Amino acid sequence: MIQKLENIYLGILRIFVVIVSGILLVSSLFFAVSSLQGFSGPPDAKDFTPEIDKEELKKEIIQKNSNSPRQSSVNSKKQENNPSSDPNQNYYEETADNITSFINSTSTPNSVSRQNVIRVTKQRAESFNSRLTTAYAKGLSNYSGSILSDDKIIEKAKKGDSIKVLNEALGAYHEEFKNQLNEEDDRLAQERLEHRQAQANAATNLYIASGSFAGFLLIVFLSIFIKIERNLRNISIK
Repeated sequence: MIQKLENIYLGILRIFVVIVSGILLVSSLFFAVSSLQGFSGPPDAKDFTPEIDKEELKKEIIQKNSNSPRQSSVNSKKQENNPSSDPNQNYYEETADNITSFINSTSTPNSVSRQNVIRVTKQRAESFNSRLTTAYAKGLSNYSGSILSDDKIIEKAKKGDSIKVLNEALGAYHEEFKNQLNEEDDRLAQERLEHRQAQANAATNLYIASGSFAGFLLIVFLSIFIKIERNLRNISIK
């Protein structure tokens, strides 16, 4: 009778051991695989280049209140010649041509110095790194050619202050360019923060996986020892 009860007890214990050891083994594998995701390299800073939506900025410029104070003008008394070796010189000159053409058609001819426009445009472009300087200069050349030739922009300039409209257009491009760069920096910073958090979680998962696997091995060895002990006891009884 006692032997029968012992066999029933051992049978139940064996089922329990199999279930628990299986859970521990699966858990160790799951957490081990999860921990691998946190050991990848940090996100790389890609060569991001802002893309300016000319149509959206054009709508903002047209809708702006013409009675607001004039911003700082692109025209300035200070003049300086730009070196012809500058790889972006053509973009600066194209922008200057677009601006002077716009002013001449909407205001007093020759009221804006072409050289001053080139100087200010170059200063703004060179406030970024060399790769972005080229992107800024090229983008501004295309942008100014499109925006300043738009009929609605020209009409607004003729009805109001053409210099103010010009500064709004150039300022909108500059601010949008900077905003997109800032957004990209924020996105990259967030990804790096998430990567550091993933690394911390990976270490925790690795500890859990190690503990689960250690528990699995402990149960397996205990089961083996119990089996050996029972066999030895049966031999001694015989």
